[in-house]
Amino acid sequence: MAVLHEAAFEYGGGMRVVDSLGSELGADIIIGFSTEEVARKSRNNPRILWNREVHGGTSRAIQSIMKFPFVSLQQYDVVIQSGSGTHWYIPKGDQKIIRYVHSIPLSYRENGFLDKISRILRKPTVETANRYVANSDQTSEEIKNYLGKDSEVIYPPVDTNAFSAKKGEGFVTISRLTEEKGVREVVEFFNSRDESLTVVGSGPLLEELEAISEENVRITGWVSEEKKKDILREGGVFVLNSGNESFGIAPIEAMASGMPVVARRGGYTPNQVKDGFNGILFESLEDGIRRFLSEGVDATPEEIVHESEKYSIESFTADFQRIISEEI
Repeated sequence: MAVLHEAAFEYGGGMRVVDSLGSELGADIIIGFSTEEVARKSRNNPRILWNREVHGGTSRAIQSIMKFPFVSLQQYDVVIQSGSGTHWYIPKGDQKIIRYVHSIPLSYRENGFLDKISRILRKPTVETANRYVANSDQTSEEIKNYLGKDSEVIYPPVDTNAFSAKKGEGFVTISRLTEEKGVREVVEFFNSRDESLTVVGSGPLLEELEAISEENVRITGWVSEEKKKDILREGGVFVLNSGNESFGIAPIEAMASGMPVVARRGGYTPNQVKDGFNGILFESLEDGIRRFLSEGVDATPEEIVHESEKYSIESFTADFQRIISEEI
């Protein structure tokens, strides 16, 4: 069995899901576009097909069309695909394809000339999967609406047992440091306040955020899993400012640590955060933080931990093992 993952340029949520598939299912990990640095952080010794960083939707889409159809994986009975670029892979013989969908390609949501061409080219690939699995209810609905396929929902795994609840202080955000994640806005907001903020993650904005942050804002860069657990255990509130998460792993890890989550309303997040109970949902970051500081949340740390437990590794593994056994 193999897991074919489109791309990983840092060790974030996507790679943690892929690592869990490898470890829990005994599958080999093959990554299309990645770097040796990412491979070293993985616990599964992944095979990298093309040791390069290819960012940007159009650029990577073109590279994926040109390269994935020629990938040779005929030695595997089952291939789990992760990332839309891998859908160009052509199954060999009786090989079973389980397509784990994190989000629908952007070309299905937009209507430009290149989007229309992309949809035409992708149409045959829709039928090459034996089974569709979605990472959230929202993604499952999109698979039905855009691809006309049924899917089963399996939430990405979080090792909830590895975290411990402790009432700490300060605000924490964990994210890839890119424009779409909204981390700059969080840093700029806390720059003008007295509360402390810890920003965990790496990405293109790292140096900029380090340069603009005030004394109450700590930018850690990438940290180990153990260090991340310590930061969550010592923190008081988690902040999520990305409004279009198909599924956020970091908020679940925060909840497993007993932390309320103050999050931008959008994407799958409202399914994770129950407004006023285990967190606050906001349209405006400033309003969300001020509301939390004035009202707090109803749930105790123990109740917040309980909310995270349906995303456990045990549930994830059992569901995938069942699907694989049904297909073979």
